[in-house]
Amino acid sequence: MSQNSYRILIVDNARAIARRVELLFTEHRNQITTITLADSYEQAVMHLQHQTYHLVLLEIHLKDKSGIELLQFIKANYPDTIVVMFTNKASARYRDVCMQLGANAFLDKTTDFEMLPQVVMQSLEEVYG
Repeated sequence: MSQNSYRILIVDNARAIARRVELLFTEHRNQITTITLADSYEQAVMHLQHQTYHLVLLEIHLKDKSGIELLQFIKANYPDTIVVMFTNKASARYRDVCMQLGANAFLDKTTDFEMLPQVVMQSLEEVYG
């Protein structure tokens, strides 16, 4: 097991979902030292400008702009940051667009919720391991 400590930014306009996701990582708190929640593009950008994050967990639908726009911003300005899309808008079209823009993974909230910690930890280990 890696001794790295990781910082994650969860960007989701549904605060209850973001908090539930945060709870999924309880057993990984020895490796994930910081989990920050943001509910908008603007708030996420502010956090990214003030803190280095290893991984961003990102919803497509945000209250001020699209998560796809935020994905583009992250990949242009923080290319080493892992981005995992985690959304209810899990159509093949959205998946293809996000993966072409540099998302590291694309998960459906309705079917992939419980596998999220495994995908996140595996992505972190592969990139930063």
